Amino acid sequence: MRRFVSIAAAFALVAVLAVSASAAPVFMNFDTDFNGNLIAGGTLVNAAYPPSLSGATFSGTAVVVFSGGGVPSQPNFATGTAFTGAVTVDFLSNGFFANFVQATNVTNSNFLLEVFAADNSLLGSATFTNFLETHTLSFAGQIASARFSTTGRYGFDDLRFELVSAPEPASLALWSIMGLTGGFGAWRRRKAKVA
Repeated sequence: MRRFVSIAAAFALVAVLAVSASAAPVFMNFDTDFNGNLIAGGTLVNAAYPPSLSGATFSGTAVVVFSGGGVPSQPNFATGTAFTGAVTVDFLSNGFFANFVQATNVTNSNFLLEVFAADNSLLGSATFTNFLETHTLSFAGQIASARFSTTGRYGFDDLRFELVSAPEPASLALWSIMGLTGGFGAWRRRKAKVA
């Protein structure tokens, strides 16, 4: 019986790994879109990086701001409306979890990056306090969303994240049943050979 449990566990592990393949990391510099086109200041992040391509949906207040003295120019950065609104980055609504989220502070202000699980429980957080400070929060395949927030002005740049497919509950159940069935079949064949 112990051997059956080991075989079934191996089949289940292979099934879970087959459903949650990692994609290449996504990089958003807020200067150019995924096709290399320049992004104008004031553009909504979802317009510059469509959720269907990025795997991430930004809250409505997320805008790209140009940092050149009053004229649209690169380098750009992202922030909430009026530099103070919280920005939420939702991966799960697009069918993904993130393995990690990384960003860089491009303003001389403090702000907070928090990452959340599918049940909205806090997985971890990082506080940005210095110009060009970079933080990475890693929780393999568990990050459903991230939130940038502050009580003052802030801006973040060079956003990176790596996505994995969120297994649908029905698919996960089917793969688990197949794993258990395969493990049970292998155990029965082995038991029949011994007898």
